[in-house]
Amino acid sequence: MPNHAVLHSIKFSTVVVLLTPVTLFFLYIVLYISLEWGLGISITYVDDAELFFGGGYPTLDETLNRSAWGISLILSSVINIFLLAYCLYFILTFKNEYAFRKAVLAAILVFGALLIWYFISFADLGGGIAEILYKHIETTISVVQFRMVINLTAGTGYLSVYFVAVLLSFICFKVRKSSYSDAIQYLRIYKTVFYLMVTYLSATILQLFLQYQWLTTFINNNNHAISSLTKVYPFIMSVFYAGIVVTLFVPTTELLKNLVIASSHQNREAIPEEKIHELFPSQSGVDGLLGNIKSVTLFLAPIITVIFADLIKGL
Repeated sequence: MPNHAVLHSIKFSTVVVLLTPVTLFFLYIVLYISLEWGLGISITYVDDAELFFGGGYPTLDETLNRSAWGISLILSSVINIFLLAYCLYFILTFKNEYAFRKAVLAAILVFGALLIWYFISFADLGGGIAEILYKHIETTISVVQFRMVINLTAGTGYLSVYFVAVLLSFICFKVRKSSYSDAIQYLRIYKTVFYLMVTYLSATILQLFLQYQWLTTFINNNNHAISSLTKVYPFIMSVFYAGIVVTLFVPTTELLKNLVIASSHQNREAIPEEKIHELFPSQSGVDGLLGNIKSVTLFLAPIITVIFADLIKGL
């Protein structure tokens, strides 16, 4: 007679391993917030008087910069809609095929929703100066509902990344019991999600860069503050976004490779290791200088975006 306690333990440990993407998403976010609080990064000693001198600003510059920010916001939002729709479609398609779906899916979705709501109410992830700036803009301009736009785009952005993590876990479950031919189909979904997410995060960094270009038109006679805001804030968030890509996709890639190999052995399909590498985005296990450059470029795309944008501005 099989030991049911051992079998249950094995099944539970397998579920935990296959939920690696979701677990890593929460771990990354929780560690980020904990370190921010622990190090006091959000504490600022700057007040309004040190940023704003007088009440006027160049109207033409404000209009042009606001328009550029608005267009980039629309672009990143459209990409985000595609990412959300893509993830939700496959999450709803996959979920009915698992016996554990009700408890696990309900738990991660509820916990995720609470976390996302916390992020929307968490005013300032990059430091306290932004909060002062946001309040000043709200009292200065009424055409743009600034805080509502920021909360909405930030909230849906975190929601998209969360759904990406959930979908990656579902793909892990699917690949685990699939034949090689079926696994290829799931890994194509994986590659598409990877490229969509990198594109979305890069577009969001460009939007943040242009957002701070606009906001700094409200600062008078303080060139140092303007330069710092337009460079430092987008760069901080670009590093944060690159960290999300690394945290989610590097471990998941290695996990999926092992699952494909194990599945091929179970199905008596001999698959060369180099063939397995071809199933994934060029992010690990690639050969040659060009492959390594592509790998680094994909992971650091958000950081490269803000550096490139700042260089273009300086021309």
